[in-house]
Amino acid sequence: MKEDLLYHLWQYQKFAKHNLRTVQGDELRVFSAGHLNTLAGPDFAYSKIMLNDVTWSGSVEIHVNSSDWYRHKHHLDENYEKVILHVVWNNDKEVKLRDGSLLPVLELKNRVYPEILEKYEKMMGDNHDFTCRNLITKVPDIKLANAFESALNERLRTKASKVSEVYKSTNQFWEETAFKVICSAFGFKVNSGGFGILAEQLRYDILQKNRDQRLKIEALFFGLSGMIREKNKDEYSETMKRYFSFLDHKYSLGGSMMSERDWNFFGARPANFPTLRLAQLAGVVCKSQLFFDAILNSDSLKDYYAIFEFEISDYWKSHYDFGKKKKSATFSLSKASKENLIINSVIPILAAYAMEKDQHQYWEKAIDLLSSLSPERNSITKKWNAMGVELGSAFETQACLEQYKHHCLEKKCLSCSVGYHLLHSHSSIKGNLSEEIVKN
Repeated sequence: MKEDLLYHLWQYQKFAKHNLRTVQGDELRVFSAGHLNTLAGPDFAYSKIMLNDVTWSGSVEIHVNSSDWYRHKHHLDENYEKVILHVVWNNDKEVKLRDGSLLPVLELKNRVYPEILEKYEKMMGDNHDFTCRNLITKVPDIKLANAFESALNERLRTKASKVSEVYKSTNQFWEETAFKVICSAFGFKVNSGGFGILAEQLRYDILQKNRDQRLKIEALFFGLSGMIREKNKDEYSETMKRYFSFLDHKYSLGGSMMSERDWNFFGARPANFPTLRLAQLAGVVCKSQLFFDAILNSDSLKDYYAIFEFEISDYWKSHYDFGKKKKSATFSLSKASKENLIINSVIPILAAYAMEKDQHQYWEKAIDLLSSLSPERNSITKKWNAMGVELGSAFETQACLEQYKHHCLEKKCLSCSVGYHLLHSHSSIKGNLSEEIVKN
């Protein structure tokens, strides 16, 4: 028996209620299970029960064994003096509060249906990524939709919190925040670390002062990233060296702050080389627009695509690295790349703004935008597809990524509406209750 199952049973009141009494013999009625407490202190707060004819409001503590009260040293913690009920699987030890009074105990081991325990043990004992893989297509659509909605909101909150950290680091300047988040997203998966470092190093005021001079912006990016190499001797490389030397001296940049070791070329396709991505980012920056203003006020998916449409310098139309020409003339961002950037920069910025300013309409705007984007294809979404789950938008693929990483892999089936449905579906009480349960 694990405490998380006991939390679940108490929270959703999934145990036999007939002739409900404490182990001390007091008649028990539960008006409210309370709210699960994820912080320090008793497990459930704001619970309400009746013992005999007296109504009590306070906290409920959950343990496998009643003796865990002492093992966890709750008897030494004054926060547990407001506990009104001790819910345990096995009552193996009498517990007293500081005033010497007995703590009322509800023992569940004879009040939970074996079918539920068997299903739970099977779920927890399954080593596969998805314990629900063989039954998920039989789960009502509304249950899966609820699971995805919950996971998506959880994912958005996590991403928004990271943007809020950037916002605070910029002295609450949304335009600089938007640039830094977009810069980090330009690394995509292969070079997210390198672009994240670069975003920290770049000074937004310098970008603003020089954004109408493309070569200076490119020199700033390539210089700080450590991409300008002495061995490169073509005309463009020499121009980059001169411009970066000028900018370094003018703004006291301190020279290159990164090196080639911070970037991944190996394993990346030429179209995803960090050099070409930096040139593309320079093209985006040199457009006459305010990133945050465009993100907040765009009304259509076409408008959001336009944020990442740009002109690139002639050199990078024919090169993917310094001194290395590419065979094709493709240099703009693909539709998939634009949608990746929208998912990983625009959406989190909208969500963060909604949280910071308590403007829920921007949270809804982020969700609507996700719903209009194409579903992503990756190793995890393919696993969902293989189980027969169709994913029709980025809303659903982002949700299933969160669900997989932070629920399925961690076996948090009890906090998932799908897991809840599978655990309790077809469970029923035959007649009233067994004599054993009635006696307890």
